[in-house]
Amino acid sequence: MKALAALLEQWRKDGSPKTAGEIDALTEPTRLEGKTIAARQAEWDKRLKRYDPHDLPRMVDALLPFGRRSAEYRLPLLHAKGRDPRLAAALSSWVETRPNGFQGQATDGFWKVVLQVLDEIADVRQLARLEAVLKQVEAGIGCHADTLLKAGLPPLLGRLRVLAATVDSPVVIEKPDANALFAAVYADPDADAPRAVLADLLASAGDPRGEFINLQLRPGKPPRRVRELIAAHGVEWTGSLAPAVRKEGLEYARGFVRACRLGATVAALDLTKSVELATVEALSVSTGASLPAEAFALMRSLKELRGHVYSVLASPVPLTRLVELEFEGACDSARLVECRAFPALEALRVASLLHGADRLPLWKAPFASTLTSVWLGSVFGSLSEWRAWMQSSPAQVKKVSVGVVGTGVRLTMRRVAEENFSAEVLANSHGDSMTDEAQASVDAAVDAAANQLAGAGLESCARVELAFRPNTRGAGFPGTDLPPSPAALARLKERLPFVTLVPSAAEW
Repeated sequence: MKALAALLEQWRKDGSPKTAGEIDALTEPTRLEGKTIAARQAEWDKRLKRYDPHDLPRMVDALLPFGRRSAEYRLPLLHAKGRDPRLAAALSSWVETRPNGFQGQATDGFWKVVLQVLDEIADVRQLARLEAVLKQVEAGIGCHADTLLKAGLPPLLGRLRVLAATVDSPVVIEKPDANALFAAVYADPDADAPRAVLADLLASAGDPRGEFINLQLRPGKPPRRVRELIAAHGVEWTGSLAPAVRKEGLEYARGFVRACRLGATVAALDLTKSVELATVEALSVSTGASLPAEAFALMRSLKELRGHVYSVLASPVPLTRLVELEFEGACDSARLVECRAFPALEALRVASLLHGADRLPLWKAPFASTLTSVWLGSVFGSLSEWRAWMQSSPAQVKKVSVGVVGTGVRLTMRRVAEENFSAEVLANSHGDSMTDEAQASVDAAVDAAANQLAGAGLESCARVELAFRPNTRGAGFPGTDLPPSPAALARLKERLPFVTLVPSAAEW
């Protein structure tokens, strides 16, 4: 304790960054004891009364979890124990990140206290860090940037600049390390401050990535130069993902990859070390490719996942931001309905299930309470069992759609004010559309679909709409947009009087 107290006393006299560094070296991170906020607050107050400078790290780390009002009250009490460069470093980190719960007009008083304490501590080591924050604020980057302007950030920086030129020991502001800044971006993808500092560092070294990050951090419509830089360096800047990244679908945001599609060559990569995945919000994986489940632990920002992505069912961590998930091919529904990897999922698409509704207890899955949309490509069973399955979905589910194999029908339920169903009939025509044979094949598809729909139990639904979709199979099959004949439509209306015919996507 004597060594730390002596160093603090020396630093309060000379403000030397070297002395501050020695103080940091004697500091070990610790936490306050107590299982509840109230217990930790009592422990905090007790330590304040018998203050030991070794306790400062644990006391300052506890302030934000205490809440804004408590932190605003206790911070000056802690600062009153003496100027301490470690407290300045912690407060600069707060200013840099502006944590959740400490943004908006209601926090103006809190930030005024924070900057006032920083001003009184006068640690010149924080100058570069706070300069980067001011640059973001002036560019309009970040939430509630005007709060820091009103709280007094520019005057604080002015005084620190003057002090930096007058301290006895020359102030050496360590040049940021690019690798460390990249790591900081991947560790906290939401923060703009590390990106801004990295951009300046790269730009000063003549690296076009620095210009690119700065351009994307600016508010407003991106200039043409952004597109030029992506065209020239986009794949290269994906780092370890580059061998598998496809140019189509590659998107950047705030200087880093936001969306990408990985090809089959991804199988040759060790994605468990691909830190670049941390900023990816939308990821598609091509058929034939595969991802190791461990790679999902790196995907802190992931919101949309599509393609050959079945390994997500074994993700070692919950993907708390994932809201859209689409599986290509047949899906293992038993593993799907037990998976806890996507607790916030809203939209689910599955290309194929090799069984009926009785083997898909989706509405009991851990993520069922957040689902709003479900789309199933090809399923087995009858229209009636899938209709009942749809109607058993939780109330927040607004749309469910299934394509039932062997029926030629895609059945969709939409919840608006009431449950509405729509059925889309796939009308196949064979041969030239001008022949009687082609017309007969279309009419046969309509008759078969009517038979299926008659037994689906849709009569009691508020509204049932029916449309016909031509089976477009390419230029080699002319006439695939042939509509049902009037006779076929009359038979359908007689069989299904409760159905309302609506135009399909293709106008006949």
